[in-house]
Amino acid sequence: MGERIRTNRTGRGRAFTLIELLVVVAVIAVLVGLLLPALASARRAGRAAACGSNLKQMGVASGAYSATNGGVLPSLTWRAGDRKSRFDDLNDAPSTKIATGRQVVDILRTKAGRPQMPDVAQEAIDAGSSWTATIFYTYTVMWNELGGTLPVETAACPEHKALLEAQRGLLSGVDLDFDGLYDPEHEGEVGGEGDGRRWKPHLPYQSSYEIVAASYDP
Repeated sequence: MGERIRTNRTGRGRAFTLIELLVVVAVIAVLVGLLLPALASARRAGRAAACGSNLKQMGVASGAYSATNGGVLPSLTWRAGDRKSRFDDLNDAPSTKIATGRQVVDILRTKAGRPQMPDVAQEAIDAGSSWTATIFYTYTVMWNELGGTLPVETAACPEHKALLEAQRGLLSGVDLDFDGLYDPEHEGEVGGEGDGRRWKPHLPYQSSYEIVAASYDP
């Protein structure tokens, strides 16, 4: 009879030693340490590219506005005493600062579908706020002229997390309290109740970019 070949049927392989496990963990830690900075750099580059794209689109919109308005750059043009709004409460502003703010309110009531938005420019003055419409809202003139709707994500820099969060909150159906728009006690919440993040109802409509900083006229 041929010789029988005996085999080990236990099937157990050699286990890792503690030192080998520690070496594996150390190698993984080194790889993570090398990859994380690269990923962070890639994210920053992506946000910078998105920001550049936003600025390009703003430039194109500004050029389109200028082409249809005799070469004039987009700016808030209402002045004290003007009667240019179909909303009576936005006419006859006592100052240019309030008039330009009311021009923004007029645009938002129409383009943002917020006809109940109060006279935030007057409220800001009454509350002693330094809020000025020309700093963050000049772009609304372009979108009004070009037939766009508000808010628009292009107006938000990818690094402007508060603005993007407010836009998403608004577009997801978060109810905005327009009573006392500049009163901190009337701030709304992003993402529903209890998440602890606070925001002002006007924030979704502002821009991260100053389109024509020189357009302000006190």
